[in-house]
Amino acid sequence: MFKNMPSKCVRWGTVLLCAGGAWFCGELLKQQVGPWPTLEPAGRHSSILARLCGEGAKADSGCDAALASRWSSIDFNVPTLAAGFDVRSTRVVVPLAFIGVGYFLLLGIWYVFAGPAQSWGRWWRHVPLMVVAGGACASLALVWFTLFELAAPCRLCLAGHVVNALILIGTLYLWRKGASAPGSMRAGPFAVEPAFRPPKRLTSTAAVKVLGFAALTVMGLWAYYRAKVDIRQEVAKLLPYRQFVEERKDDPEFLLLDYFSGPKQDIPSRGGSDAYLSGAGESRVVIFSDFQCSHCACFAAKWKRDLRPRWNGPLQVEFRHFPLRRECDHWDGKVAGPPPCASSFAAEAARLQGGAQAFWNMHDLLFANDRKKAGTPYAELARKVGLDVEKFTMDMAGAVVRDTLDRDVALARELGVTSTPAVYLDGRLVPKLCLYNPVFWEAASSTNDREERIAECLERDHGAAALAGPARATEHAP
Repeated sequence: MFKNMPSKCVRWGTVLLCAGGAWFCGELLKQQVGPWPTLEPAGRHSSILARLCGEGAKADSGCDAALASRWSSIDFNVPTLAAGFDVRSTRVVVPLAFIGVGYFLLLGIWYVFAGPAQSWGRWWRHVPLMVVAGGACASLALVWFTLFELAAPCRLCLAGHVVNALILIGTLYLWRKGASAPGSMRAGPFAVEPAFRPPKRLTSTAAVKVLGFAALTVMGLWAYYRAKVDIRQEVAKLLPYRQFVEERKDDPEFLLLDYFSGPKQDIPSRGGSDAYLSGAGESRVVIFSDFQCSHCACFAAKWKRDLRPRWNGPLQVEFRHFPLRRECDHWDGKVAGPPPCASSFAAEAARLQGGAQAFWNMHDLLFANDRKKAGTPYAELARKVGLDVEKFTMDMAGAVVRDTLDRDVALARELGVTSTPAVYLDGRLVPKLCLYNPVFWEAASSTNDREERIAECLERDHGAAALAGPARATEHAP
């Protein structure tokens, strides 16, 4: 066991070198593709990559020059079958950095599953030696290009070539150690004991499986790389809109324009004892929410802390239930245990017993509690609100709260609500660009002639009107 220890160390050291080489080439590939499209200034990699490639506009590493040169990629035409069985030629560009990733992956997979090169046996025993020999020739050519044709050397490229040289040395060492075939060692003082005797004979079928697995891995990596490039290109198309929105996100007129560009819906008021209103006034906010939704909890906290105080004047706020769990639609109260929408039922039971004030108190407690614990002690919350716990428990299981929930869900679906929180101000859905923005709520409340202001905005800036719709698609762009 100890006699072959150096060879085993070299073998697994070579595997680690393959992983390191693949990582170097992967970083080069990411740098060649470019940073993810963003409005922020593009920065270089930190730590070791920064030291290898340099940082800042005056970096003299040559990495960018190498990646922009004619040697950075290989392009060729591939025949493809188009509609109508027409054969067309498609240009495919393969970066050399990606070829390097595939090269190191192929070697690493072979060393892990098939072992190192041997000078005895069938042709497949020589696969790693042939691959490394070809890689060494390519490295020599690229090193010559890096040193003599670039103004400054690409240090990241040279690091990959150094790794490749070490892999060549390790491969030759292991190939020499396995010079004698097992079972037929030469006699005499120059006999060499083979370093590896695989527990099972490496057949041609096993060799093909290893090569096939390596090829599938590289093909999958190529598909992932192409998908990432396509996504980057699509995101880059949205950046002008994103920049337009970023520049105007604090412009009250633009926010009002985005809000008024949506249709106005007729949302019936509950009225009477069914009104869960907070305040009164001509303006009306209807919030479709879910007590199990983390975004709804965040909005409830921000509404109370930042948004509602920015509203100038009276405001009527109404809460509507829209739980997103499908189990709520099929629960009939016959199954033991708490219902799937127990939090909504608890809020309704509080309203039945204590009115609007009890509802809003329970509303705050439910959001605060459900974000911290998996289970909700509804009876304990009812005591904090000052309710009769026995009556509260009966109301939770009653048909009244269930009917109220069903009416809210039906109204939300009629309006086309698909996610929560969904907030309507005077019948218009508040866009996400405006939803958490205190500037919008202050502007919406302090303007009595909002329609006239929007008309003036449209006349002044036709570009804003054209971009208001597409800009919404960029609200979640990076």
